Amino acid sequence: MARLGPCPAIIQRPYRTSGTTPPGVHSDGVCLKPRYALRAAIQSTISEFVNGHGMRQCRYRSHSKAHVQHVLTALAVNLCRRSENSPRSA
Repeated sequence: MARLGPCPAIIQRPYRTSGTTPPGVHSDGVCLKPRYALRAAIQSTISEFVNGHGMRQCRYRSHSKAHVQHVLTALAVNLCRRSENSPRSA
């Protein structure tokens, strides 16, 4: 995870004098954009699993069998991603 530090927007522009902060910046001056970017990436992956591969409902009731289902589904998704990104030979 990216280290949170002072946002460059606060350093460049003096928003503090008017009592408002620029968008994407917390009131204590921490830039939240790296955190939002990470969250968006995770949510898109979860959305792909739920909407594209039926992971909203599990087929099995026991914890170990459900875990195996999730691991195999993740493996299948990764293989599909790999095949989409691999160069095709003519």
